Amino acid sequence: MTRFATGRRVIFWEEPIRLVDLNVPALASRTCTGSGVIVVTPQLPERLTAQAREAALAELLDEMLETHEGDLVRWYCSPTMLPFSRRLSAVCTVYDCMDEYAASPELAKLERELMVAADVVFTGDHSLWAARRDQHPNVHFVGACGIDAALAESSWDETFARVNHEISRAAAMRRRACVDPQAMGCGLAERQLH
Repeated sequence: MTRFATGRRVIFWEEPIRLVDLNVPALASRTCTGSGVIVVTPQLPERLTAQAREAALAELLDEMLETHEGDLVRWYCSPTMLPFSRRLSAVCTVYDCMDEYAASPELAKLERELMVAADVVFTGDHSLWAARRDQHPNVHFVGACGIDAALAESSWDETFARVNHEISRAAAMRRRACVDPQAMGCGLAERQLH
């Protein structure tokens, strides 16, 4: 997300942590000095039920986004973030598929929903691309993201340009389809590409 942060506000929403001594959900936030990426970590009381957990995450996300202006790009690398963020309007939804979820019925169901919601799907593994290429009209294999930094660095400019192009294209298509798209605060991202 470092490259995207040069021209956009990027928020990297981490997996929530559960704390025994916490009574009220909270959001810890820090800005990476080198990149400008804002990293937020939801902190939840350990005793929350699954339903209360999703409600708390949705409330924390809403509170964070109400102070930001501009278009929202939802970027998912896991369908686990979908339950509390699916209601957000976005100019583009990206699914950056990193794992296979077929073995878990609950996650497989969420992934099917995410595949429908996504404007563009990226995979870093050829087998993930092959398994999804017939499930979505805009699936792209982007190579060995992050596996070998020296090898991947040589192709990052090309990969970044391609990803940026696909996001811009998907956002333009969504804007043409909507008379009045709701603009939300910031780029929500879960995965650091660089």
